[in-house]
Amino acid sequence: MKEQFEKNLANARKNDMADQESYSQLKQAKEEEIAAGKDQVETKESDLADTNEDLANGKSDLEDTAAALAADQAFLADLTAKCAATDKEFQERSKERADEIAAVGEAISILNDPDSFDLFGKTTTQKSMRTQQDGFLQLGAEVVRTRARNSAVAQLQAVAEKTGSSQVAALALKAKLDDFVKVKAAIDKMVAELTKQQEEEIAKKDYCVEAINKNEKEIALGTQNQEYLQSKSNQLESNIKTLTEEIEAAQAEIKETKIQIKRAGEDRAAANNDFQTTVADQRETQTILKKVVERLEQYYVEKVGPQVFAQEDPVPGAAAPPPPPGFKEYKKNEGGNKIIAMINNVIHESQQVENEAIQSEKDAQAQYEGFVQDSNRAVAALEKSISDNKAERADDSSELSSVKGDLKQQGDELEALAGLKADVHKDCDFLLENFDIRQDTRAEEIEGLKEAKAALSGAV
Repeated sequence: MKEQFEKNLANARKNDMADQESYSQLKQAKEEEIAAGKDQVETKESDLADTNEDLANGKSDLEDTAAALAADQAFLADLTAKCAATDKEFQERSKERADEIAAVGEAISILNDPDSFDLFGKTTTQKSMRTQQDGFLQLGAEVVRTRARNSAVAQLQAVAEKTGSSQVAALALKAKLDDFVKVKAAIDKMVAELTKQQEEEIAKKDYCVEAINKNEKEIALGTQNQEYLQSKSNQLESNIKTLTEEIEAAQAEIKETKIQIKRAGEDRAAANNDFQTTVADQRETQTILKKVVERLEQYYVEKVGPQVFAQEDPVPGAAAPPPPPGFKEYKKNEGGNKIIAMINNVIHESQQVENEAIQSEKDAQAQYEGFVQDSNRAVAALEKSISDNKAERADDSSELSSVKGDLKQQGDELEALAGLKADVHKDCDFLLENFDIRQDTRAEEIEGLKEAKAALSGAV
């Protein structure tokens, strides 16, 4: 029976030690997993930040390159169309100008022929033969007018050849045939038109320069804002992803912690059942053995007397008691005291087993309760972290939606600005590239017309 008690006690101690060791190993493993998880989160967050930065830079470079390519392609297409139209217009203008100049030259050659001059002189002389004096005066005036006309015509022809103006060439022919007053009025009209064109062209140049500068500034600001919004969008997406991963990790950890609490509760219940069984067995054993001792003491005390069994447990190191008196002739009670002492020792050891089992149960229960409290605090902290992360993720999601709306609006504005840029360049590039040449040519036309008018005015 003692061996069974000792075996039960050893098993109880072994189970308790195994439970305690299992708990320590589980706690250490969880702490190592948490530390490793934190290190991995930090590493992943750093890698994610670097990747997001590279992605944002790549997207920005891609958008800049795509925008530059689109602008270059649009400019190339517009330039090709303009060049084709200009080449065609130049060929038509060259042919028309050549025909016009040839016709004007032939007309001038006919007018400058000596026979034509003689005929003009005879016609003028016949009309003025009424009086000889008037005839000479008119002849002199006619010569002066003819020289002035020829000078004006030559001046206008030179301007027409230099500038390639068909209007000036037509005016040269008109000066050859029409009255001086009409020619001068035509010159004044053309000078006024050319001056107006000069002023309008200067105003248009100023508009084009201002419009191009304004468009480029707005595109630069819009592109900068777009890059900022894109970077902010990428950062918010990264934050949302990180928060989602943290929420999922916390939820998984809560789930695992609850499973560990459940398993620890099951193990605690099983250990408590073993404890209850052990204590019940020990107490029942003690009850039985006490009854045995009582029965033996009743017999031996009544029949023999209590002096035979009045023994105390020996104290270690104490002197041995004096030997008992010699046996009487009646041998019935021989060895009874040893049996009672042995049973009392068994009862004492059973009580020790019970006490040790109770203490072990208290320690195990305290460890279990501490584990549950620590786990509950960890779960509460994780749940608070999940709540905070969800709130932050909701804020980031709302802000991300707003940023994406602003980003789309900014993209639409940049697209509109790119269209406006193409239109402005289409309307202004030719003028800006040829502004000085056109201004100088038109100024020469105006100056030539004024000189021609001066020549005609000198003949009046």
